[in-house]
Amino acid sequence: EVLNSIFLLGLSSSNGSVNIFLGQSLNFSHFGIGISLSVDESLSCRSLFFISFSKIQSSNLSINHTTDTVTTIGASAFSNCRSLRSIDLPESLTSLSEHAFWGCESLGSISIPAKVTKIGESAISAKFIEKITVDKDNPYFRAVNGCLIENDTKTIIATCKICAIPHDKNVTTIGASAFNGSSVVKIIIPENITKISTYAFSSCAIEEIHIPSSVKGVEEGAFASCEYLRTAVFEGNVDVFGYDVFYKCPSLQSVTLPQNLTSIPVR
Repeated sequence: EVLNSIFLLGLSSSNGSVNIFLGQSLNFSHFGIGISLSVDESLSCRSLFFISFSKIQSSNLSINHTTDTVTTIGASAFSNCRSLRSIDLPESLTSLSEHAFWGCESLGSISIPAKVTKIGESAISAKFIEKITVDKDNPYFRAVNGCLIENDTKTIIATCKICAIPHDKNVTTIGASAFNGSSVVKIIIPENITKISTYAFSSCAIEEIHIPSSVKGVEEGAFASCEYLRTAVFEGNVDVFGYDVFYKCPSLQSVTLPQNLTSIPVR
């Protein structure tokens, strides 16, 4: 028998330190809810979906594994868990879903195991994470200059607080929400980049941006809610210019638009 999912609602911790072990024996008595789950050889846990986990106020929350049974961390599993400082992802992990660790402001680093084949949008917060590493045996992802790159699509899917877009022909796309919320003030987009995806730089701290002529697509909300953005320059023509590219940019004073742009999409 396989237990596909565990859903936990509104957990809270009454002590100052919590250790949660993902694996064969799961005991949640720390939270005063009297729930324990023992997984024997005939019952394996494949996916963990923690909902409203951010209610935990522990000063030191660490996540470890005791057996290699967990393959998926679900959408928003540990989203906004502000006390989470460290995580040891199990070697069995294959999928890290969207917003899994979004808003974890105390989480300094994360290491992607070798078997991970899928990482969802905004799984990691660019605003807070300081270091991303990828197991050397993982053929699907790599980390360069503080950027997490999906190899097959040549896409930057997540970034660190300090990062630089690689000057590398094997990186062509800035993925959806890759820099969302980033505190990076200056970003240089190299000429190997051809596409800036939806909300790629939304809510960033950037003050000025130059989009090189190599970029042919700028999708919806690419620079939306960039509070400090003053100047934006398109150095060439684009084939795609999405809705709300500069939506809610109150400091924006100057925009040099693509010469071939005949209209700006509106809703």
